[in-house]
Amino acid sequence: MATQVPDYLQAVAALYSQAANEASRQSANEWLQNFQRTDGAWNVAITAIQAAPTDPQFPPGSPARLLAAQIVRHKVARDLYKLPEDHASQLRLTLLSVLSDNPYARLTAPMITQLCLALAEMAIHVPNWTNAVGDMAGRFTTSDELVPILLEFLTVLPQQLERAHKLLTHSEYTERSSDLLQANGANVFQMLLHYLDQASATAVADRRAKIFVCLDAWMETDSIPLHLVVQSNMITTAFGALGNAQMADAAASIIASIFEYATHDIRNMTQTGQAIVNAALPLLMQAAPAMIQEARDDEELAVVVIRLLRAACLGCMGRMIEDPVPFLPLLQHLLSVMEFPHLEALNPTFDVWMDLANDLLNEEDLVDDYGTPIGTDTGVDPAPFLPIFERLVTVLVHQMKYPPDAESAAWTAKEREDFGDFRYQMATLLKDCFAVLGPQRVLGQLVGMLGEVMQQQPAAIAASWQDAESVLAALRSVSRGSIELPEAAQYIHAVLTALPQLFPLHAKIRLAIMAVLGSYSPWMLNQPQFIAPAMGLVSQSFDPADSDLTRGAAKTLKYMSIDLKEKLNTYLPGLYPFYVSNLDTLPRDEAEDVVSAISTIIAHAPVEQMTELLHQFATPLIAQLDPATNNQRRIRSALNRLATMLKAVGMPVVHSQSGHPGLALVDALWPYLVQLLNVHGTDDTVTEGIAKVLRWSFGEELVKHYRAEQLERVIGLVESQYSATQFSCWQWVAIHILSNFVANLQWQSQLMHLVQTIALVTASKCSASGFDESWEQVDELHGILVSAVTSLPGPVLSWRPVMADFMRFTVTSLASSTNHRAVGSILVFINGVLNFAHPDCAERCRARGVDVAYLRNEVILPFGHVILLHTLAKRIVDCVHEDDHTTVIEIIKLLADIFPAEFPGWCEACLTGLSFLTDSERGTLLNLLRRVQPENSMSKVRDAVSKMYQLHRRREGQAPLDGDQRLQ
Repeated sequence: MATQVPDYLQAVAALYSQAANEASRQSANEWLQNFQRTDGAWNVAITAIQAAPTDPQFPPGSPARLLAAQIVRHKVARDLYKLPEDHASQLRLTLLSVLSDNPYARLTAPMITQLCLALAEMAIHVPNWTNAVGDMAGRFTTSDELVPILLEFLTVLPQQLERAHKLLTHSEYTERSSDLLQANGANVFQMLLHYLDQASATAVADRRAKIFVCLDAWMETDSIPLHLVVQSNMITTAFGALGNAQMADAAASIIASIFEYATHDIRNMTQTGQAIVNAALPLLMQAAPAMIQEARDDEELAVVVIRLLRAACLGCMGRMIEDPVPFLPLLQHLLSVMEFPHLEALNPTFDVWMDLANDLLNEEDLVDDYGTPIGTDTGVDPAPFLPIFERLVTVLVHQMKYPPDAESAAWTAKEREDFGDFRYQMATLLKDCFAVLGPQRVLGQLVGMLGEVMQQQPAAIAASWQDAESVLAALRSVSRGSIELPEAAQYIHAVLTALPQLFPLHAKIRLAIMAVLGSYSPWMLNQPQFIAPAMGLVSQSFDPADSDLTRGAAKTLKYMSIDLKEKLNTYLPGLYPFYVSNLDTLPRDEAEDVVSAISTIIAHAPVEQMTELLHQFATPLIAQLDPATNNQRRIRSALNRLATMLKAVGMPVVHSQSGHPGLALVDALWPYLVQLLNVHGTDDTVTEGIAKVLRWSFGEELVKHYRAEQLERVIGLVESQYSATQFSCWQWVAIHILSNFVANLQWQSQLMHLVQTIALVTASKCSASGFDESWEQVDELHGILVSAVTSLPGPVLSWRPVMADFMRFTVTSLASSTNHRAVGSILVFINGVLNFAHPDCAERCRARGVDVAYLRNEVILPFGHVILLHTLAKRIVDCVHEDDHTTVIEIIKLLADIFPAEFPGWCEACLTGLSFLTDSERGTLLNLLRRVQPENSMSKVRDAVSKMYQLHRRREGQAPLDGDQRLQ
């Protein structure tokens, strides 16, 4: 150890040396990061924090001491499980001694925090420290100078317990919370009030601030009995502290926690709830006006005020609905807060309005004896709240305004994104206002605002374009609630009439108009006089100089084609010249939207016109499929657009004796596709485009019209191209062939051969290139297998010996893959197969032709232990996407149900190999997993897997520790 101290000091000196270059500092930091993972780091760190203040190697306040304290905290969090129980106990005593024996001569405040964090970790994770809070209180209340250390420990303890939630099983967390917090809440509260009174008497501002922070930490845990809060002067004291900059944030948080904790009591007007309202509400009403006024120019204070008002509104919501008058001033104050310019600070207010709207709209339909609706009865009179919601509409529209041009032009991409998110929240609140107030009030307000804008001169409107744009954005947000309501018609009529006058005035107004037209286009179905003006505005908005407007126009045309498809057929001749001359000038996504819109219109034309229209609009794209041009990107673009065309025409029902026009287009394309493959068959840019065309040739309606020779040529092409190239795009096509045709007896033999061929080719590629290099093929193969099993379970699951071979390859893939998508597909397939083997499904599966005995005993059982092992391993090392976490749990539960005799032994074998677990933890987890099948409990599996994952992340250093300081 002695030889390591100089190395440690040398690395710390290099890290903090002003003369050192960046490479030296990085090297030192890397050495320290690696060093703290070693066993020797324990002794070096303890030596440093124990060193006498006069020790020249570790002067008080030196980086070497601070980093040593941080290393202790790291080691406790990540490596404590490696220490024998007596060593862990000795470590705790050492830390307590360092903190209590003349601490301020050796320790700085950051070091004390790190050591308190380490002790909090030990209190949570060391079972034999049975009275951590009592022990700390007994040691650190012996002198006044030690009290701040106790306060620090008591502050970080509940915070660390909350952060440890995922590291503990549900029962462990409940037990530790009960032992550490609930059992001590009353005593801690009384002790903190005592020290608060002492600090008040001696005017120790820093001590009072620290006590408030500690109280806040404990109040948030709901471990302090509410009746003690009511009996004390806590509420009055907290309100009194709001004027102190050091204590305001913690005081507001305490008051908010009281309201949150007391919500149930306030709603039910228990004695405690009434007492809290009587004590807190008058003080809040008294303090709010001045605080709101001051907070307009002070964002930090705004956060405090918003936290207070939000908590009070939510805490009192139940009573407010039943007895509005005493609580309406709260909402008025919250409305005043909503006008603040500090947009990010307003986010916490949104759920107040959403909850209030939901409570007001909690309708119960009334019906007569015959089930006929005769009205609704909410039990709540919304009338007292309507003026507040009307004012809220005005505030929201104002807040949706863009800032002045100079300010928005200087925005970063993040600021622009944040403002977009904020406007989205505003729009959501407007929808709630619409639901509460009804269309006439909201649309009347918005149309009135638009009318005020329209009364100005065009130049004035353009100069203050934000006014018009925000009203249009608001109108768009309430569109879907308006278009089917007869009482909204006059307002929509007024809006659409005004749009052409506003259109020329500013680019942002034009963009907003596109959004309005796209949102209100369903209403035009019965008001066709507005279609032509709308199409004219859309056409004018395809502006090469304005990419945002072009994007908006393309989206609007797409939406209009969906909503007005039957009405737009006559506009196709007018669109054709634009389509031919401008399509290639548009950005890729906008061009796709235009093709989608035109194709949707074609798809709903009379069937006798569809073939001609498809030919007309597809011909310019087919002309770009010349292999000789050697312009793969242009070819790919044309193929994607043709695929978009097929996607659109493949959805509507077509009644035709002569085949579907979409398949006629595929027939026309086929020679071009073959030529392209002959030249560019190994170029994935082109082949993916061809695969996309073929994939959309299996649209819902198109498959009904497929002829045998058409399907055979696609199957042959897929099999030959995948065998030659191993490109996963051919597997996409195979999945859609299978899902549509494998249940048809005519095609079963040929399609099962296709599946087997793809599996063999994939296995060959994985063997040659590795599983991670072949993750796309592994992913798609298991998608194919899922499709085959789902569509044709009997023949596929009973396929001897092929199904067992499939499972062998699947298990090998699971063991060898790290890609999230590949692992996810593998798990979905395994889960599907296990479901067919579940005892509860046996009879149903036999009825579908599944040989359950073969499936259970030859396909699954030989691999059961390995499936469990690698399913757990992939989750633990974070190779499973969060969307597939439930699948992991289901697989483990299914294995327990299908193989109850074997499952406990498999679990024991799997857990034995997990070296990052202690014997105690391994025993806890094994007990949980053994109880899965007898107790039929998914939660037991979830608890066990979550704990293993979180412990592995922390102990392997993959998860950052909250509150860490970087070594740099």
